[in-house]
Amino acid sequence: MLWIGLLVALIVLIASWAVPHQVRYAARRVGLALAAPATAVVTFVAFMALVDWP
Repeated sequence: MLWIGLLVALIVLIASWAVPHQVRYAARRVGLALAAPATAVVTFVAFMALVDWP
């Protein structure tokens, strides 16, 4: 499950790079760029919650 979340974060990061560099797309680029690390953090927290640590 952890690799799926990291793959989603990578896809979101690539999508933020792929958005055209024009002023009208600036908010979309920033939103996607901030969503990538947020996705990785959410994935890590979910992984830690699901694993039964000794």
